[in-house]
Amino acid sequence: IYVSVAAPAIGGGDVFDIVRKSSDRNAARGVTGFLVFANGLFFQYVEGERDSLDTLLADLSRDPRHHSIEILDRR
Repeated sequence: IYVSVAAPAIGGGDVFDIVRKSSDRNAARGVTGFLVFANGLFFQYVEGERDSLDTLLADLSRDPRHHSIEILDRR
């Protein structure tokens, strides 16, 4: 589970695009979860194998659509 701050230009339409594109990529990785976007913040719960989640988190850390990722829980 993590929370991050959305880039200033991110809006609802962008979030739908993120969900659409990431669902296929995450499925191929064996990762499932859900994404919430509200008040300029992303909140995401993801589950999968540790290696897959590590790869996902590395990708997320390079994504310019958000910053200040804070992992709230990892188990």
